Order: sequence, then structure tokens, then C-alpha cells
Amino acid sequence: LPRVANPSFWSSLVPSFLRRPANKAEAARRAEIRDAGAEERRTGLIFLFLGILVGSNAINIIGIRREMLNFTRQTDAKLELLREVVQKVKNGEDVDVKKALGTGDLEQEKEWEQVMQELESTDMLWEGRKKRDAKRAAKAEERRLKDEE
Repeated sequence: LPRVANPSFWSSLVPSFLRRPANKAEAARRAEIRDAGAEERRTGLIFLFLGILVGSNAINIIGIRREMLNFTRQTDAKLELLREVVQKVKNGEDVDVKKALGTGDLEQEKEWEQVMQELESTDMLWEGRKKRDAKRAAKAEERRLKDEE
């Protein structure tokens, strides 16, 4: 019988961990090894998932922080330019306001529009936060007065 026709040849090609156990003792030994390693894998997976979650959140926070810094720089630059133009006008200097602020240039007008929208939304958020803080302070004061009675 040629070696290729022998069943043991084909079973030897399959890795041992994928083969069916030959007897019950080997099956029990494999089950014991599998159960012992399962707890270690579960613990490792928990730490792996937590690490991925924390890492991705950290990356997102860094990106948001960078965007906020860029926005703050852009806004500060635009506001400083506006202050300079207003100051020159107050001093009576001859200033081409349209040229200084970029009127007529679509790109600069878009930048100004974005800055104004962001300032308005930031201002609304700030006012909303102030209102909430004021309500909380009023409720805390009411509770304090009730407790004193």
C-alpha cells in the first residue's frame, strides 16, 4: 500500500490540537488544559478591551483639544484684527475697513462667518451654564433656609 493511501499519513498532516482525541484520557487532558487557559484568556481580554477603549478615548480627547486650540487661535487673531481696526477708526486714522477685514474675499468672509457662528454658539453655551449654576445655587439656598427652620 503506498504511503499516500495510508490513513495515518493524512491524520499526521492535521495539527494535533485540531485532531479528535484518540481516547478518553487524552480528551480529559485537553479539556483540563483548555479550562485552565480560559480564565487567563478572559482576564487578558478584559484588560485588552479596556486598554483599547481608554486609548481610543485619549486619542479623541487629544484631537478635540487640538481643534479647540486652533479655533481659539483663529478667533483670537480675528478679534485682535477687529480691535485694531476699531482702534484706528476711533483715533481718526484713515483705514480701509473693507480691505482690512477682507470684505469681498469669499474665503475671508467664510472665515469671519465661521468665527461669528462659533462665538454665538459658545456664548449660548456659556449663558446656559450660567443659568443652570444660578438655578442650582438658588435651590441650594432654599434647602439651606428650610434646614435652618
